[in-house]
Amino acid sequence: MIGRLEWLLGCLLGLGVQGCTVLGAGVGAGVDRAIPGPYEERAPDQVRLRRGDRVVLLTRKGRRLEGRYLGALPPGPSDVESYVYLEREEGLTRVALSDVRAVGVEVMGNGWVYGAVIGLVVDVAVVVGVAIALSNFNPQLDLSGNQSGCFC
Repeated sequence: MIGRLEWLLGCLLGLGVQGCTVLGAGVGAGVDRAIPGPYEERAPDQVRLRRGDRVVLLTRKGRRLEGRYLGALPPGPSDVESYVYLEREEGLTRVALSDVRAVGVEVMGNGWVYGAVIGLVVDVAVVVGVAIALSNFNPQLDLSGNQSGCFC
C-alpha cells in the first residue's frame, strides 16, 4: 500500500514530467515545417498566396510544378496573359495563369500530434516506473534507531 508521502511524491513527479509531451509536440511541428506538404488542391481563384509559400501548380496539360511562390505578373500592354513565378530546384519558372488548372497549397500536418503522443507515452512510462519503485520502497529501522530504506 502506498503511503501519503509516496503518493505526494508521485503526484509531484507526475506534474513535473510533462516535458516529454511538450518536447515531442515541438519536434513533430519542426519536422512538419521542414518537410514539404501535405498539399490541398484548390481552384486558382480561391487561393491567396504570399511570397515564399510552398505550392504545387497543376497545369491543364497535366504537369505538376512544385516550388516556392515568388509572385504574379499582371497583363501588360504588349501581353494580355498573367504569369505566376515559382522558384524551383531547376531555377525560376514562369507559368501562364490560364494554364493553371489547380493550385496545391500546403496545409498543416499532424506531426505535432504524433510527437505529443510519443512524448506522452514516455511521460506515462516514467510515472508508472516511479510509482512501482515507490510501492516497493520499504523503510526499515535498525536496532540503533537509524532509518535506512531498501527496495526489497
